[in-house]
Amino acid sequence: MIVEVNLALDLSSELQRGKELENQGKVAEAIAVYEAIIVENPSNSEALEALARLYAYTENYPMSLDVYRRLLAVEPNNLEAQIAIAQVTSWSREFREAIALYRDILRENPDYIPARLGLAEVLGWVKKFTESLAEYETILDLDANEVQARVGKAQVLFWLGQTQASLELYLDTFEQFPDVPEVRLGLAKIYLLQHQISQVLAILQPLLDSEHPEALEILAEIQAIQLESRYEREENSSGELNQFLTQAAKFRFHNSNTLQRISVGVGSFQQDFFTPLNNTNVEFGIEGQIDKLKLDSAIGFDVFDRLPTVPRFFLEAEYPITTDLSLAGIVRYQAYKKNVQTLENHLAAWQFNPSLFWQIDRDTWLFLYYQLGLYNDGNVEHQFVAKAERSFGDFFVSGLLFGWSYQKDPQTGYFAPPGFFLYSGEVGWEGEVFKNTECRLSVGLGQQSYLDRIQDSFTYQARCNVAFSDDFGIELGYRHSNNPWYSGNNSGDFNQETFYGQLKFSF
Repeated sequence: MIVEVNLALDLSSELQRGKELENQGKVAEAIAVYEAIIVENPSNSEALEALARLYAYTENYPMSLDVYRRLLAVEPNNLEAQIAIAQVTSWSREFREAIALYRDILRENPDYIPARLGLAEVLGWVKKFTESLAEYETILDLDANEVQARVGKAQVLFWLGQTQASLELYLDTFEQFPDVPEVRLGLAKIYLLQHQISQVLAILQPLLDSEHPEALEILAEIQAIQLESRYEREENSSGELNQFLTQAAKFRFHNSNTLQRISVGVGSFQQDFFTPLNNTNVEFGIEGQIDKLKLDSAIGFDVFDRLPTVPRFFLEAEYPITTDLSLAGIVRYQAYKKNVQTLENHLAAWQFNPSLFWQIDRDTWLFLYYQLGLYNDGNVEHQFVAKAERSFGDFFVSGLLFGWSYQKDPQTGYFAPPGFFLYSGEVGWEGEVFKNTECRLSVGLGQQSYLDRIQDSFTYQARCNVAFSDDFGIELGYRHSNNPWYSGNNSGDFNQETFYGQLKFSF
């Protein structure tokens, strides 16, 4: 009996020593203490929990999961351990398994908010935004003041492109919870996106210390030069091959509310029966925001190895009419870089592109778009697009109306239909195929009319994005279609296969 009492006292003393080592930041020493306790008493739940937590902290996720499972064997009804297993599983990027674990917990405990918070977070990570949003809304129905759910919902709204709705939720939450770091960080990111640097600095000021490294990262992003490299390649069955490599740099002067941009690109154009052509382009741009109006402008020029230099101009404005409805417009002038033939014919165009985007509900959106093109060969172009899409989890259906016409067919290298109309429906799937690999697959079927000829239309598409890291990724795509919108040729046979890809680096 005396031996058992002494052992209990020793274990209690060792647990206290382990906690003190943790508080001193001596994680390795604390792990050794907890491991020694478990050797003496394998069922000591306090030591098991602490050891599993420290393994997770040091990113030794396999060991953390092993210890958490041992803890769960000792305490089968320990909900915190079940949540921890799901959470560590998500940190090890086993997202599908983590989602399944959270849902298992919720089947038995549907109102357990920590499980719903974890599930909503992971659904957001894998870009199942509508499902993530539904979970956050369920949590807020249970507790309207759950601050992590408010922050999570605002983040998902931002990812969905509903920036104004995200900002309004962050501001409302900030009024109630000004001392929660996650609220300040989220609000600062929105202000940074809107180039409201003074607001960013004011919001971040209480967090600019070593305890909040993310705030320091945002500050560094404001002050640092941002570099991005992009390589694009597009090849189709008409014998055209276009390649581009662009290096862009973004920077600010004295923490101003405008972001300056310089980009330099080199490209090459190849086309059957034509001499290849090389291109260098330089562009100077400014991004900023006036109240809710977001502006992006640029001027520059295109230099060709055997053709005259062509100026280029770009202006984009976007304004949120409501939290779900936004209006945008683009004005641009540039060389018409469709292929070698259009460039040899010195084609350039002014293009005017008003558009409207309406997020009807969480799973449904409508997009309207019009383009007026004024070409320097005297041609005039009209395009109209109306597209609606609804999601059902990872699956989606959409409908498309498309009209396209030119005043004349100039025979200078680009497809200029006197009148073209298309209506089609599309079904598809979008989701994670492998770790860090997301794909979108779709089939579109309908009818199209051209030169008084009506025929069936089809478009098969596949696109995958692979993220090797936060700063390095690749996008690959394939499209097979008889839609002249994609093929852009005058032969009357619009069947076209296109392969394209982008390689992106950020520094």
